[in-house]
Amino acid sequence: MSIMDLHRRYIYCDEIEMKNIEMAINLYYAAKKYMLPHLFKTCGKYIMACLKPGNACQIYEIAKQCDDTSLMEKSLKVLLLMILLYFFNNFCNKCNRRTKT
Repeated sequence: MSIMDLHRRYIYCDEIEMKNIEMAINLYYAAKKYMLPHLFKTCGKYIMACLKPGNACQIYEIAKQCDDTSLMEKSLKVLLLMILLYFFNNFCNKCNRRTKT
């Protein structure tokens, strides 16, 4: 089923079934473009539930394009946590090397 078919199904039947994040992202854009706030929120919640370190940058950019501050904040938190973990791990590795010599 195409994104426009899903979009029309939501408009006429008030039903939506998202099977993956790509589908949710495309519907998210369509909901923003055609001013369907309930669908926009529903897609945003689905995207937020799929948020993980591997897609946080992409989701941040999508949220920024759609002016979704809530989703932007959540994805930024994931990105900041990744950065902190990276620096913490590097710091611990340097400390371990110093104590072993």
